[in-house]
Amino acid sequence: MTFGPEMVSAWSTEISTEFKNKKVTKIDFGHSWIVMQFANYTDALFFSLDPQYYGVASISKSQGKMIASYFAKTSRVEQSFKKHLLGGVIIGCNQINHDRILTITFEKRLGAGFAQKYSVIFEIMAHKSNLILADSEQRVIDAVKLKSFDSKSNSLLLPGTRYSPPPPLSGVTLSQMINDIPSVAPERIVGIGKNLEKKIKELWHEYPKELWHKWLSNLRYIHGNIGNVTFQKLGNYITFFPVLLPGAEPIETHGSSALKLAREFVFYPFLQKETTKLKNEILKPLKTELKSYKARIEGLNNLIDMAKQSEEWMKIGNLLIAWQHNIPPKTTETVLEDWTTTPPQKIRVNLDPQKSPVENAQTYFKKAKKYKDKNEEAQKLLMRYKTRYEELKETIESIESLEEPTQILALAKEQINTGRSSKSKHNKTSPVIRYDLRGAIVFAGLNQKSNHYVTFKLAQSGDIWLHAKDKPGAHVVIRKTDTKEKSFSPDDPRLIFAASLAAYHSKGRSDNLVVVDYTEKKHVAPQKGGIAQVTYSNYKSISVSPVYWKKYLEEQI
Repeated sequence: MTFGPEMVSAWSTEISTEFKNKKVTKIDFGHSWIVMQFANYTDALFFSLDPQYYGVASISKSQGKMIASYFAKTSRVEQSFKKHLLGGVIIGCNQINHDRILTITFEKRLGAGFAQKYSVIFEIMAHKSNLILADSEQRVIDAVKLKSFDSKSNSLLLPGTRYSPPPPLSGVTLSQMINDIPSVAPERIVGIGKNLEKKIKELWHEYPKELWHKWLSNLRYIHGNIGNVTFQKLGNYITFFPVLLPGAEPIETHGSSALKLAREFVFYPFLQKETTKLKNEILKPLKTELKSYKARIEGLNNLIDMAKQSEEWMKIGNLLIAWQHNIPPKTTETVLEDWTTTPPQKIRVNLDPQKSPVENAQTYFKKAKKYKDKNEEAQKLLMRYKTRYEELKETIESIESLEEPTQILALAKEQINTGRSSKSKHNKTSPVIRYDLRGAIVFAGLNQKSNHYVTFKLAQSGDIWLHAKDKPGAHVVIRKTDTKEKSFSPDDPRLIFAASLAAYHSKGRSDNLVVVDYTEKKHVAPQKGGIAQVTYSNYKSISVSPVYWKKYLEEQI
């Protein structure tokens, strides 16, 4: 998705109003992003310099905490930003030259009535995006991307130099158009993207000046009155306009906010991209091991195939000794009559010309003994390797089926919380997803081995165990972490969450409702065979939607 300067103008207006006087309490850095959190405020600001998903978005504090927990990385500029901005408050935000550049101004009190102002300049330009920290006189303190002299922009970006924005764009601004609506659309409208500009030009002669005056006034987003515009997509271009433009697709927004809309096309896609990378990192050693076991199995099968020929080689050895006087010296091949068959058959035998018939026979005897001795061991290894191969294959398939970022992060979280090494064979074939809810923890297995691990290793006697009724699926366990609470009531959203998770990770995933049984773990015992590989008693049942758990998490974050 792309956007133009009009979206940056909207972000500027909203930051100036929604985040004004908010005190910075936490700053987290990643490879291509920054999250700022504020005192006594539910939302955080997410700045992305990712070349695909760049921009600024308003996200919840829990979302900020989530991305920091898994993807935070020490950055060269981190200490500079923290030193100058932590404890400071936002006092304003402006758009520079009607371009895709934001300047957020902070004021930090130093004591005794003194205060210092700093600016964060965000150049929002795809792979050229940059975050610059400057002082009150716009001198650069630090930047994510420092650069020496740039002949294209005729500028440099080094500590101590004054920040110089790109030259102003030439053309007519929205304010100029509003003051004097032209009869013909200008060649270049400054302050909006080319996609929106093209659409305005196409429609210019279809509507009267009065209507254009009204529309363009709203488009300026002067007072942040987003109720007067409609967010929409023009192909791959995100914008807003007072009416739905021909050929555009309306976008549903959360709270009618440009910053919250940016969650949809900046934060969520970025999170999906990063969690996909995380999933691939988890899968990489598994796939490497799977490939290794596949090669081992192929090697053992070849060995077993060779062992099957050991009897034939023994026969050839015996025939060579029996017919040795009929075989001419230094020959590479001979034909022998096998009298053990009825009627006798001719067998063509390859020989080493440097060896006598008896020596060739000994070679065949040794070869037969070698593979015959290895056959029994190979058969045992083959069974073990095939079991391991199937475990790895099932694990890979179960992890690859995880599509939601929350699921992938829940899988990674369980690995982190249990301290299980990524090199551990148990960890590799026992993937467990974990969710930390308010006052509860939920564990879910993703295959037969991890189901056993969840139920009989992780679960405690008083935990609640859940499984989709009469359907193959995940073993789910929910545990109370708040000791003041006695038990889960049937209508407890957390119990419903766990039941929904069990329904989702079962053969009933596509059903509208799934019946899930639940009981205390002490009433669950292992049992070979059967759908759940266990037997359980004293259970109750609940009908849940397999997708309720997703909605629950969305509400929490």
